[in-house]
Amino acid sequence: MPFGFAKCPVTEEDKLWIEEAMLWLADQLGSEALSQAEVILPTEEYFPDKYLGTQISAEKVVWRVCDYMGVDPSTIQVRIYAEKRSLLPADSPLYYGIKQQHTGTAGRYGTTGRNRKGKKLGIVGIEASKLENPPAVVATAAHEAAHHILVDKRLPQDTLARECLTDLVPVFLGLGILTANAAFQFYKWQRAHASGWEASRQGYLSEEMYGYALACFAWMRGEENPGWAKHLTLNIRTYLKKSLKYLRKTGDTSLPVYASAAAE
Repeated sequence: MPFGFAKCPVTEEDKLWIEEAMLWLADQLGSEALSQAEVILPTEEYFPDKYLGTQISAEKVVWRVCDYMGVDPSTIQVRIYAEKRSLLPADSPLYYGIKQQHTGTAGRYGTTGRNRKGKKLGIVGIEASKLENPPAVVATAAHEAAHHILVDKRLPQDTLARECLTDLVPVFLGLGILTANAAFQFYKWQRAHASGWEASRQGYLSEEMYGYALACFAWMRGEENPGWAKHLTLNIRTYLKKSLKYLRKTGDTSLPVYASAAAE
């Protein structure tokens, strides 16, 4: 196999789309937004507030994420909403130890016009079931803040393409670790007389696509071995490393290097 066994973890179609989307974001948001972005980590340094699973806690998270993404928190209202769900009780004979999942929306975004200074005003909605999952609240906040950033941009007509592009905005602005880690969560749970494993999926990009998108982020910043990679979940970190190896060995990319970011 050529290139020292270097293989891109995403399909050629996804590779080209991610690169084109990153270039489009550089054109729309400015290349310096990527090259000068501070990488936000899932640590107390960046999220010092104690999270209590309440609306107030969620508001603090949303406003903090907005600030990291360059969105004025004072222009964002936070609302909690609940979608109807149908869940079997844990002791049901049909349960079989597998916790049913709420598969509706994680968040919503809407606009309410502009304030006296001409700044657009937005509403970020968080689905109530997500309040018990802080990483999901952070990722939802980043996705909805991205909608706020893109609301005036000319976006694809296709809904899926538009949402995938929105998922790339946090990556471009340095919050990709937070959204990528929340893309897929797998953990054990126990309740009363039942227990099992729960898998949750959030967002529109696969783990492979997040790995390649984060590699593109590092490549465009001149980071060959980014220290922040250790904060990624194992799967995504693996895809990131494979992607960087592929880019280094093949140079097969349309992406430029905007600046040399200091690796941690």
